[in-house]
Amino acid sequence: MDHHYIPQFYLRPWLGADHKLQEFRRGYQGRIQTGRYGTKSTGFEIDLYTLPGVTEATKQNVEKVYMGLVDGNAAVVRDMLLDGRIPHDQGLRHTWVRFILSLILRHPEAVAKFKQRY
Repeated sequence: MDHHYIPQFYLRPWLGADHKLQEFRRGYQGRIQTGRYGTKSTGFEIDLYTLPGVTEATKQNVEKVYMGLVDGNAAVVRDMLLDGRIPHDQGLRHTWVRFILSLILRHPEAVAKFKQRY
């Protein structure tokens, strides 16, 4: 399963007229490669959050349950911010902070360290 460490909803406001993003990545021998990609094709790693040693039914729970909840709620706040509205509600502010903190914890290097310790 593709697990997006840069959530698709977060990337959408920066799509070009072709509905794609400009992506830069390190390729063969560290060379920089660039291309145009849709949100489904960038900012992900296969099975990044898959939990080892659990049942088939629960191994995707980090992505489906936790990240889904964090990202779904943050999309509402992101829309407010892009519309120039400042969320004054403490719950909405906490939602945005939770999302920003998740970006620190969900990238591949942090997840790899966590899995090593786990």
